Amino acid sequence: QPVVDESANNATISWTTDKESNSLIEFVPESVFNETGVYNQTIGDSIVYTNDHSVEIQGLKPATTYRYRVVSRTPTGAESKSKDFSFTTKAQSIEITSYKITVTSPEEALFTWSTSLPTDSSISFAPYRNGTPSIEARQVVRDPSILTEHSMTLTGLEGGVVYDIELSGKDSSGNTVSKLIQG
Repeated sequence: QPVVDESANNATISWTTDKESNSLIEFVPESVFNETGVYNQTIGDSIVYTNDHSVEIQGLKPATTYRYRVVSRTPTGAESKSKDFSFTTKAQSIEITSYKITVTSPEEALFTWSTSLPTDSSISFAPYRNGTPSIEARQVVRDPSILTEHSMTLTGLEGGVVYDIELSGKDSSGNTVSKLIQG
């Protein structure tokens, strides 16, 4: 059986053959295969002959099951096709990839951050009182725009006070990402 190493958008399929042959993969999303029974895409190297095969498929959809089979042809034209196999790509994860705080005045700060996938924007913030964040004074500011580059200004901050700040976002599927910082 071939070995599959998959991520959210790529899969590398490796296998060996007893005779030197080329390396091809026929594949299709499972939903299409269930309707047509046909592998509608082929990828690989048809002119390099080896016993150790490895083919990378790029541009796949995250969290999707694909059906595939390996195809190997010898230089003399003898062809062998494997049985049908499947793999499922991983779900794409949301991450806050970078953030920056710019203090524009003692009462105001600009927060900018990036997410790996489009999300809405939310900042939850609470001033520290007696060494702990004040739950009663916590405020939340939201922007419903779905973006990967986020920018929000907090106003009415208390000068010289440390804040417990959480940057967060929710994507269109309801997945959330957050990062806790102190500022």
